[in-house]
Amino acid sequence: MKHTAALLAFAAAVATASAQNFDPALPQYPRDYVVGKRTSYLMEPPTVLSPMPALSFTWSGDSRTLLYTQVASPIGKRLLDIVSGITPAKPGDFRPEIVIHEVASGRTRRIPLSLDGQVAPDARFVGQTSTVLYTLTRYQSGGFSCESASLLTVDGRTVNLDPTLITGQTEILPSPTLAEIYVVNRVGEANGTTMTVRSVDLNGRVRPVGTITGPSLTPSADGKSLNAVIRTPGSSQVTRRSLDVATGKVTESVTSSADALKDEVGASDKAGPILVMEMVKTVPGGTSTIRLVASDGAEDQESGLLTQSGRERYVAVSPNARFVAYATEGVTLLRALQPIDTALVEQLAERAAQNHAMSDAKQVATAFMMYAGDYNDTLPSNAAGWQDNVNPYLRNREAAGKFVYMFSGGSLSDVKNPSQTILGFIATKTGRAVAYADSSVKWVPNPK
Repeated sequence: MKHTAALLAFAAAVATASAQNFDPALPQYPRDYVVGKRTSYLMEPPTVLSPMPALSFTWSGDSRTLLYTQVASPIGKRLLDIVSGITPAKPGDFRPEIVIHEVASGRTRRIPLSLDGQVAPDARFVGQTSTVLYTLTRYQSGGFSCESASLLTVDGRTVNLDPTLITGQTEILPSPTLAEIYVVNRVGEANGTTMTVRSVDLNGRVRPVGTITGPSLTPSADGKSLNAVIRTPGSSQVTRRSLDVATGKVTESVTSSADALKDEVGASDKAGPILVMEMVKTVPGGTSTIRLVASDGAEDQESGLLTQSGRERYVAVSPNARFVAYATEGVTLLRALQPIDTALVEQLAERAAQNHAMSDAKQVATAFMMYAGDYNDTLPSNAAGWQDNVNPYLRNREAAGKFVYMFSGGSLSDVKNPSQTILGFIATKTGRAVAYADSSVKWVPNPK
């Protein structure tokens, strides 16, 4: 069966849906599911990558390798003593490092960094490869300068680059041929930006490419040109400028907006249907909630929940939409995303809703019986405020809020047929969980 593991996990989630206390080892619906119109995803339990929070994430284009930066620090009592001021920090206590993690094998390579003063590290993958461009930038009054730049490979090879390649407005573009990167130095703004392009191969050799004007550059699919698209407000046509990476020649053509967007749409589709959505509660003492949302799905406030934290909020979904890495509460985590057909998700979700409704209706019916036992076998009327009478007998008081109470009140001894006398119900999309005066509950599907 397709996606058997995901289906079994969903079945486990449905089986526990009506339990009062969930097993944290099992996926829960809807928290651990990202639901789209065609494809949905089950978020598997997280794996701890590091006991320290990552400061930044980036994925290789083939989704095989995760790159993140962090600051290694003492743990336990020594860290508490340093933070509280009992013990002064020593050189080497806090060590910035780059971590390269291979997802399939679990192998991790750590690259320690030596930083002093106002210096910030930046690391990113080069295209689809497992080669990393790593730079150190020093902040100065009136701007900043690149202290060093290197190409690093997962197998341990390092190539030092000329740091003057990197300026304040530098963009790094991967070549689709994977044999080089393009360093784009920008001067100006918007459509009038002048971009000077140089090529750097994976051995560190630099080659001038040329200069082109436009807002930004995108490599062509065949790797032969870098393209700039200039849009005119209110016009259905756009100007496309192309820089030939072999000759440095710039050509210009006019095309429709729809044609110009084809490459951009195709590129976004390759990134997968998962988007990261961050919601920050602004109320005093509120927490930050990070969820995954399918680009074609509804924004369910309870689905795709990654973390609720007042601190770190770093998230990176792999290009193939099969993994998500994030930092929260002082640790770095990785979760696998298993695709599952949305049609099946909807069927099982409704079954979970049915289980919840039956469980909640049973709780309310039992609470009524307990109330009657304390009040001479009498039930309250269905006037406003009836919930106040049964809430003390409920484990989950939200159940009463879903319950439609229909019984007019009075003595249960006057009820001739309790198993057929309706107390009330809880409705779902496909039916009702109906509670009766003998505390039994039956599922009544909606008429077809």
